Amino acid sequence: MHTIRLREPWQREWTQAASSTYITRLARYHRRFHRPSGLIDQQPVILVLHSCRLVTSTAPLRHGNTLPIHPCSFLLNSQPLPFDAQLDKSAQDTHLSVRIDSILEPYNQLEILCEFPTHHSSIDTESEPVELPPLFADWAEVTIEIHD
Repeated sequence: MHTIRLREPWQREWTQAASSTYITRLARYHRRFHRPSGLIDQQPVILVLHSCRLVTSTAPLRHGNTLPIHPCSFLLNSQPLPFDAQLDKSAQDTHLSVRIDSILEPYNQLEILCEFPTHHSSIDTESEPVELPPLFADWAEVTIEIHD
């Protein structure tokens, strides 16, 4: 297996204005990447999001004082991706994964939509203005796994 990490630059923005009537706020993270070279037909390519802060129906938050993040959707080239959630008990991480080999294009855009609680007391916002969602690297990592 070969792993490619999709690190910075991730673009980020809130998709709705702050409001006292909402208990959560939706953030959009997006990043472009090229199709990995050397892929053969039907070779499994899996997109994986790793995070200890994700809360899903099958993976509750394990850390007491961290900000819970609810993943809403993954989109690859504007196409919704159905992801599977798995809990890695040894690392206390949640992994969301989806196979993407059949929909990869030469140039791709990945979008991740997540809900955050409206209070941000557990995120260090000194380095970034509060107008932006937290840096993606502060709470998650995305990898592309190419299986032999």
